[in-house]
Amino acid sequence: MNLFEITLLNSMLVIYPLICFLLYLVFQKTLSKRKNDLFLDLALFSNIYLIIKFGITDYNKIPFIIIDIPLIIAYFSNRKLSIIILSIIITFYYYNKFDINLLIIVIEYLIYYILYLIFKQKKKKTDLFSTIYMILKVLNVYNYIYLSSKYSLDTNEKLIWFLILMTLFFIITKLILALIYNSNSVLSLYNSIQNIEEEKRIKQSLFKITHEIKNPIAVVKGYLDMFDYKNKDHFNYIPIIKDEIERVLVLLEDFLSITKIKIDKDIMDLSMLIEDIENSFSLILKEKNIKLITYFEEELYIYADYNRLKQVLVNIIKNSMEAIIKNGNIFLTVKNKKNEIKIIIKDDGPGISDDNLKTLKEAFFTTKKDGTGLGIYLSNEIIKEHKGSLLYESNNGLQVTITIPINKKDIKIIS
Repeated sequence: MNLFEITLLNSMLVIYPLICFLLYLVFQKTLSKRKNDLFLDLALFSNIYLIIKFGITDYNKIPFIIIDIPLIIAYFSNRKLSIIILSIIITFYYYNKFDINLLIIVIEYLIYYILYLIFKQKKKKTDLFSTIYMILKVLNVYNYIYLSSKYSLDTNEKLIWFLILMTLFFIITKLILALIYNSNSVLSLYNSIQNIEEEKRIKQSLFKITHEIKNPIAVVKGYLDMFDYKNKDHFNYIPIIKDEIERVLVLLEDFLSITKIKIDKDIMDLSMLIEDIENSFSLILKEKNIKLITYFEEELYIYADYNRLKQVLVNIIKNSMEAIIKNGNIFLTVKNKKNEIKIIIKDDGPGISDDNLKTLKEAFFTTKKDGTGLGIYLSNEIIKEHKGSLLYESNNGLQVTITIPINKKDIKIIS
């Protein structure tokens, strides 16, 4: 096989499981965050298996380090357990395949992991880490080849092939990471559009319910206006009034069953949720020239409903974006107190009046022309289901403080 065929084969072995994963996300719209991560891990381990089983990892006796791409994707996606397992698999692969000193390989992959933790702590971008990873990997491969008696770079031809293979490694990795990032952005945008459509459906449902409730109440009022207790014939109105009241109660019962909030708590990564939120809004924020600035001191695992908390944060940030309109900042800060977590979202928009603050969390209250008045109400109900509180304050913009109580059994802090 020539170099083009080898490159194409290896690229397909990496891309195919990822394409399957992304297509699955598109068609399975109701997957939870945990299931999404599980299927991503499955795709990454499928990558490794296919590369080891069918891939060609050297050309003209020069290593083609395509097997590192699934690990880079795991770093890019913040899959810690997968990072550790993939690192171990790749370490033993290099040891058996290329006869490299095991201790040197272990130290190399430990360095990658330590750098990753440093980048996470300082909240640096993962794409910058992936670039540094690839540069270090290329330098290490050159060092392996240079020190090993198995390889020889005395001739210009060998050096040229090395440069070609490493360039291809860079290009393929960057293209795959770009595919994943853009696919996630498109999926996040799609989910945002779905949320907007859902809001429209709720609004339409409310209008229908209002209309349905209004009719029987109007009938009851009409009969009561005509009712004269001195006229025995008017007592025939009572069964009609009773039936109409029963109809209203049935309608209200149906409405309550639709809007009942269910909370499914589990151990979740709060910092991962914030990164998920950032990715979801990245395209819209860029278009409106609004910056979402996040601050959190440490990585936190709490016992809560990931999807419901995401729903709350999406609603709050969406409201802040609509208040700012264009050119502004939204600040999201996470504070870890002794017995509670505080998530503070503040924007530099115009804020709202004191009168509106008092009724902001009431159902159907809205200051928007086309608003339903349910977004903040439902957000407040979700936080109350977490035994927490939702506080709105207006001072040089709007500040929203979400407080969720915790205990030592429910939280794990990773320094």
